Amino acid sequence: MRARRGVESVEVASHLSREEEDAWYLEIDKDQLESMNWSNAPTDSTWTNESADTGTDYAAQEGRTRLRRYEEDLDVNKVERQVGDVSVSKRVVEETKTIEVPVRREEVHIERHPVTDAAASSDMGASGKAFDEQTVRVPVMEEQVEVRKVVRPVEEIEITKTQTQDTERVEDTVRREEFDVDDQTQRRDSEKD
Repeated sequence: MRARRGVESVEVASHLSREEEDAWYLEIDKDQLESMNWSNAPTDSTWTNESADTGTDYAAQEGRTRLRRYEEDLDVNKVERQVGDVSVSKRVVEETKTIEVPVRREEVHIERHPVTDAAASSDMGASGKAFDEQTVRVPVMEEQVEVRKVVRPVEEIEITKTQTQDTERVEDTVRREEFDVDDQTQRRDSEKD
């Protein structure tokens, strides 16, 4: 489709295929064009404005008009923030511990034996050992358990931080401008049909 002078709107650039001298070529089908309801030409276009002092058409002097189209896009920045902390502390826990320790002890056994040797009997009376009070002491030994507490290191922890990377999806609404072209011109080609 060819758009002629006097047609300029915000939606033109979205359908603009190419531009040659004073003609714009749009990529749009007839049904879509009719559904856009383009009915009025813009009043501030250099194609339609005339100079107040000279009465000449700006379009004849400049030959073209440009209109910019803008749209929003998402610009993402990353900000490092503290989201919490991990606290590692020690506490004292008491428990009862039972250990089985083998211990040795001595026991004294007394055995009685009859004396059958006659020489030993006569010897006792001559030496004067008979009827003397006498005490024999036999030390008796045993192992006893002494408990003492010994502090020794058994475990340690090492605290490190690592960085991991995740992907987070960010979504927001953005705006964009579109050109609408209202072609109210009557073409000679369509009159012949």
